[in-house]
Amino acid sequence: MKTKQKNNSLLSIAEASEMTPARIGAAFHERYVLRTKAFAEQGKLAYALSIKKLAKGKSVQGILLEKGSPRGSVGNARKAAAIIKELVITDLISEEVFDTSVTWRTVRFANKVLGLDKGSTQVIPPETVAEIINSAKTPADAANTLECWDEHKCSPEEQTAKLKEQKAAEQAAEVEAQKRADEIKADDKEFDQDESSEETPDESSEETPDESSEETPDESSEETPAPASSTPEPVTSTIEPEPEGVTLENILERVMEIRVDSTELNADDTSTLLDEVNDLVTDLIGAIETAAVADAA
Repeated sequence: MKTKQKNNSLLSIAEASEMTPARIGAAFHERYVLRTKAFAEQGKLAYALSIKKLAKGKSVQGILLEKGSPRGSVGNARKAAAIIKELVITDLISEEVFDTSVTWRTVRFANKVLGLDKGSTQVIPPETVAEIINSAKTPADAANTLECWDEHKCSPEEQTAKLKEQKAAEQAAEVEAQKRADEIKADDKEFDQDESSEETPDESSEETPDESSEETPDESSEETPAPASSTPEPVTSTIEPEPEGVTLENILERVMEIRVDSTELNADDTSTLLDEVNDLVTDLIGAIETAAVADAA
């Protein structure tokens, strides 16, 4: 059974195995150059297609995909075409520089910082991007600088200065914090020494008042006031008993005395007062009857 004839345009495994290490390194670089060349050429083809008047229903994307090219490769080619339009067609960089210095990373970050990607905003103008590409020592240097502008919005030199300044500020903060900690430690040590040097009063040497020597008042010798009775003593009437032979004048005099005494009575003496009034009324009736008999005689 015959094996299928291998495409002679591709390097075989046997051919690669027969190469010396130095030759393998050179061959690998040749393929890298070819890949870079292919990428640049794909970008030129995509740009040329973008300025063509296409038939109705046709588009750049559709034409580049219709032959089976991967969608990712077509997208990369269209990004390269955008850089050609912004930098090469405007003579900001030469086509030779584009061919030899522009890589996929350069195209990717150039699109970002120029605001050509969907949803992105311009960070630096095309003139600055062209200057970065033209002055870079290697394609990798150009890509790294554009990446720094995309990520930090400044040049690598400015970013390095910022990092140094930030590091210096952090170190200064650490030194200040350590200095403050040392000061606090020194203050605490001095405070502890001051406390230990103070004399502690000898509590045992202090005079304690002799409680037993104090004169205790003789409670038994003191006059204890009689407890106040909760029940008020009845007020005794100051009216003296009537002598024999009650007269009207005597009764009226007693009535006046009772009126005077009643102003000093409280509610508890009411019953006593009523008894005396009843006695007076009886005497009064008797005196009136006696007087009536005398008048009749």
